[in-house]
Amino acid sequence: MEFKGKSVVFGTCRGRMAYYENIDSMSLAQMILMKNGVNCAELSSNTTYIHEGRESIKDDFLALDWPSHLCYIDSDNVLHPETVIRLMQHDVDIVSALYFKRNGAPEPVAFTWSDDDRDEYYSLCSEIRDFMVEHNMPGSPEPQCVDEDYNMLMEADVVGFGCVLIKREVLESMEEHYGPTQFGGHGEPLGEDAIWCKRAQDLGYKIHVDLGAHIGHITTKQISSAHFLLVPEWIKGER
Repeated sequence: MEFKGKSVVFGTCRGRMAYYENIDSMSLAQMILMKNGVNCAELSSNTTYIHEGRESIKDDFLALDWPSHLCYIDSDNVLHPETVIRLMQHDVDIVSALYFKRNGAPEPVAFTWSDDDRDEYYSLCSEIRDFMVEHNMPGSPEPQCVDEDYNMLMEADVVGFGCVLIKREVLESMEEHYGPTQFGGHGEPLGEDAIWCKRAQDLGYKIHVDLGAHIGHITTKQISSAHFLLVPEWIKGER
């Protein structure tokens, strides 16, 4: 793909926490893009509710007249250096990297609607696993980009915005983007990403996930008095 005239803004909501692994991996991804002639910039938002952060980033992005793509990246996701340029090579309207839920079973964050009303969705877990097994796709504890000749794009109805690349014209054509959700207000009983995907589909846009672009999802761990007592001794003044 020719990257001349392409440019991307990384949009990250950092209201909860910014992980250094995420920041480092974003820097490497930007370096790869710039080496290929793609201009880059970053936008961030610090709000209580994620849908408000996404909306703020979208508004700031559209206020700029030069970027061709917005890449939403959550602060708890870690990229392979070639993740974003790989997504850009597909030249589709909306495409997500593949990542997995960090709580409970490692379920892919890519879904299909469960009924015509599109008020519930279920994971594409079986379809994605079958694809990976059929093509002997290697798993990895680290982010990776699987480089094979076969097509690794799969259509989905809903993707998480841990790492999703969106063309500017998609954002410009949508009158409504986010709204109150069950996680922040009194809106639709869906997550903010599902609401956005539904509205994009209503305008005829297709959504894809790249099954070969695997990114990491950082977990958190509770630190308790039990962990404290495992330390044999403390030195006065130690931090």
